Amino acid sequence: MIKKLRLAFAGLALIGSGIAHSAIIDLGSVTAPGALTVANSWGVAPGTFTDQHLFTLTNAADSYGGMIELDWFFGNTNVYSVALVGLNGTSYFGLDLDPVSTLWEPISLAFSGLSAGAYSLVVSGSASGFATGYKGLLAFWPASSASVPEPSTLALLGFGLIALGVMRRRLSA
Repeated sequence: MIKKLRLAFAGLALIGSGIAHSAIIDLGSVTAPGALTVANSWGVAPGTFTDQHLFTLTNAADSYGGMIELDWFFGNTNVYSVALVGLNGTSYFGLDLDPVSTLWEPISLAFSGLSAGAYSLVVSGSASGFATGYKGLLAFWPASSASVPEPSTLALLGFGLIALGVMRRRLSA
């Protein structure tokens, strides 16, 4: 019985000692236009965290979003960095934040030129106390593409310029 009490006490001490914790959260797939909610919250286990929010983008897209730290009751959350990484290893976006943040500090996120594929939004920071975490939203819209003139349009423009040159030459002769 005493051994069980010692193990239970050791477990509680470990929880309260500031251990690192993390989560892998599968957000599913999103098609632009669309949006994803990014969030996590913790109870009584303070310490550092590195959360991975996995999602699959079904078409090329640009994105903009925001995140806010939740500091409720007797706790505090500090988000130190946010990075978007393609699961093929390509880093698309990174943001390092000031580790001394204020209450309810908004975090702005923006990235463009994303191709269809699997991604991980990695959020790192620290949490302490009760009911802390962060919550955010990522909105996706189809990637903008530069309009390229058709060859026939360029040919018509060329013939028009040639015709104007010939007409001007006839008038001046």
